[in-house]
Amino acid sequence: MALLRACAAAPFAAALRHARAASSHFLLPPSLFAPATVDPETAAASAAAVAASSAAVQSYELPPAVARANRLRQIMEEYHAAPAKPERHDRRVSLAGGGHVDLSIFRPALRDARGCYLHLHGGGWYSGSARFQNDVRLGAMAHSLGLAVVSVDYRLAPEAKWPLPLDDCVAAARWLIDNSRAEFGSSTLLIGGESSGAHLCAMTLLRLASEGVQLGGGRPFAAANLVYGIYDLSGTPSVQHYGARPLIFNLPDFERCCELLLPPETSRRSPDVSPLYASPAALRAMPPALFTIGTDDPLLDDSMFMAARWAVAGSELAVYPGGAHGIGHFGPHANTALGLKAQARILSFLQGHIQSSEQRI
Repeated sequence: MALLRACAAAPFAAALRHARAASSHFLLPPSLFAPATVDPETAAASAAAVAASSAAVQSYELPPAVARANRLRQIMEEYHAAPAKPERHDRRVSLAGGGHVDLSIFRPALRDARGCYLHLHGGGWYSGSARFQNDVRLGAMAHSLGLAVVSVDYRLAPEAKWPLPLDDCVAAARWLIDNSRAEFGSSTLLIGGESSGAHLCAMTLLRLASEGVQLGGGRPFAAANLVYGIYDLSGTPSVQHYGARPLIFNLPDFERCCELLLPPETSRRSPDVSPLYASPAALRAMPPALFTIGTDDPLLDDSMFMAARWAVAGSELAVYPGGAHGIGHFGPHANTALGLKAQARILSFLQGHIQSSEQRI
């Protein structure tokens, strides 16, 4: 058995030692990271994706507006190809301090929801949308778990530099805290997101805790679902060593996304930007979280390092051999056996926390 993976970076050494002593969630067999462990379906899907992408212009080579438009076109093609589309309610809510935030809401069949799930979409902070991008998956989640799913259409870079996207997410979280019972019949709250959305989830929770909001057992957000997220905007070793291999997301993509989001003077290792560098006290205030990542994702170390540090609040780490960025959600492993396994683990995690919250009520 091996503890996560070798990490010489001094800031994380203590966290990794703590994980070894305190939590079996971090004892991972070395075989998880062996190429021979990757199943044939996963390997073939990744190879096909690389071959197709190699023949195309890369998104980081395009102007941001063009790359964003291309992604939106892809989202709409996938949406229209879906055999069934859930009912979605788009809503603009006014904020107590002025301004507004746009939300997309998926309601369960139940009159009163069993809980509410605040969702933050991915897209490198500069693309993506709460509308259409995740409709099918979020609608299915609402139906299967009895959740009211609220997806946030936060402002995008480069027009909205950091921390404006975060401000929108925090405002939406506070709106849900204040209105979930009246709007959806439940005060059980969960939060989750993918890629840059997972980063915004972590930062939203840290901001809320710093402002005195109780999390986890103290409520209001009982758990976090953090899927192939970015947690160190200075670039973890797995990002730096991944290079330009065109499998959904790579080092040039990472650099492009960060440059579009951050003002030039930003310190990328500041805890105000990168949750990996949050203080131990700040992380102890977090709710328990599930981290999902594939071994062929450049953000592998982000999830492994962040999960180790998050252990002070309770964390689970699900690592999928050969999984690329987007596993279980989009890309070559959206609906492969590996992707479906990741989806099932996430739903089980959320279901468990819904049931735990119901037992406490």
